[in-house]
Amino acid sequence: MTTLEAVRDYLRRIPGLEALSLDDLQDGHGDACLRPVPADPVLRTYLDGSTRRQERFDLWIRRGSRGGETARAADLQEMSDLADLLGKNSRRGILPVLGPGKKSLSLRAETTAAPEILQENGLLVDQITLLLDYYMEG
Repeated sequence: MTTLEAVRDYLRRIPGLEALSLDDLQDGHGDACLRPVPADPVLRTYLDGSTRRQERFDLWIRRGSRGGETARAADLQEMSDLADLLGKNSRRGILPVLGPGKKSLSLRAETTAAPEILQENGLLVDQITLLLDYYMEG
């Protein structure tokens, strides 16, 4: 299992993200997609060949743009609540299981929610960037 798949499976346990997909964002309100962000993953290499790594992912969630100011505020609050939940889970050690030889250290929101794309059908995409910090045996 890839790190991306492990993070997706972890996020699918959060209410509202059960149908989270990889690289395929549907048109419905609330549909979500997790996409990797290219970067150099190695932060530190130890003498035994093990490494401390990080990976970034963009989490996109479609929202309605015609619901008015109150609905938009609620959507942004949901994104903020998700970021808070990820931070709390990291502090409690509730993290993605990455497979043999890898251990999650934290998964947190690196950015606050921001609207990204307004679609023709009146849906926009809220995006937050997630940062996974993990250890990999050498």
